[in-house]
Amino acid sequence: MRTGEELLRERESAAGTEMRRGILVYISGPITPIYNKELGSLSIEMNVAIGLDAHLELLRLGIPSFCPQMGAILPSCHQLSWQTWIDYDLAILDFCTHILMLPRWTESRGATVERQHMIGVGKPVAYSIPELLDILEKQWVKEKE
Repeated sequence: MRTGEELLRERESAAGTEMRRGILVYISGPITPIYNKELGSLSIEMNVAIGLDAHLELLRLGIPSFCPQMGAILPSCHQLSWQTWIDYDLAILDFCTHILMLPRWTESRGATVERQHMIGVGKPVAYSIPELLDILEKQWVKEKE
């Protein structure tokens, strides 16, 4: 995990990046602790860090995103039920234009529901940042035509 100083330097280096309008990417992946055969136990903190990394990378690229993993930073968030969180996520998804599935999304019940919701409403689903960039580039080319 990066230090606060490293994050600040990254933020400063991203200064001047023009933020794209009309796009909001939802970052979907595990939040609650899970056990992975290859990686072992992954804590809430590790899952939050993975989501935050994707969020910061998109911001560096000028792509606005919503990072629900950040909601798990404070222990008090765990006082809300899973159903409350998924209802909240689905409400936010209605405002999002795309969804980015993080690694191990298949191990998350919530991420699976979020993905299915976006497929159901016909919004693009990407499984990596490079794939998301390809989808966005094709859309931008169409807009210019």
